[in-house]
Amino acid sequence: MLDYVCAWYIKAAQYLTNPSINGKFDPIATRVSFVSTNSISQGEQVGILWNELYSKYKIKIHFAHRTFKWGNEARQNAAVHVIIIGFSNFDVTEKYIYEYDNIKAEPHELKVANINPYLVEGSDNTLLSINNPICNVPKMQSGSAARDGGFLILTDEQKNELIKENILIERFLRRFISGDDFINNITRWCIWLKDENPQDFRAIPEFQERFKNVKSFREKSTRQGTKKMAELPYLFAEERQPDKNFLIIPKVSSENGSVSV
Repeated sequence: MLDYVCAWYIKAAQYLTNPSINGKFDPIATRVSFVSTNSISQGEQVGILWNELYSKYKIKIHFAHRTFKWGNEARQNAAVHVIIIGFSNFDVTEKYIYEYDNIKAEPHELKVANINPYLVEGSDNTLLSINNPICNVPKMQSGSAARDGGFLILTDEQKNELIKENILIERFLRRFISGDDFINNITRWCIWLKDENPQDFRAIPEFQERFKNVKSFREKSTRQGTKKMAELPYLFAEERQPDKNFLIIPKVSSENGSVSV
């Protein structure tokens, strides 16, 4: 759940509270700051990391740079979005947040009363990840998973080619939308045979070759559930298709449109 840099935050907090690690320094005078991936001040990482830092190590944030674009001096420079957090195990009266009008701009300074781990002015409260809705709304769930090696999924061109060869195929195709498709407006299709009588599609040769490939792909899987579904190569391995209107929410997205689905 946590980025690697979180280990350095914990290690620094231990250093601050254990003078025997570095007996030459008064731990009260020691302050720490890290350049970090900005994801540690967003989402579920905040509750996991900062609840530990607050409750066990009494950490307080002294200053913070909100998200900006940073690159190193390597030849193949990988620019990333980062934050900077300065902290210690004692409080200070003057705290500053450095904001950026955009990720490439110069920062401007804001004096604040307190900085919370979301890097805004406010109390040191965090939100923990929960599995159930807090009100009367449907529970979120992952979408259907084909686990098919790509043989049940069709591009627009593949769909049109198959229909040109056999018009009967169109009946068995449905729109397929992954997180990447949704964000980047990509149109794809899938062979969808749930609740269909196998007699109705068994004689379609264009399907049979694809089903053989799906079966072979699933038999090689290390997941027992996927291996079991090799016996039903014409169905999605994990089917969670809603029977009513629903929202599509990609799990992860980035500024260039790439996603994790």
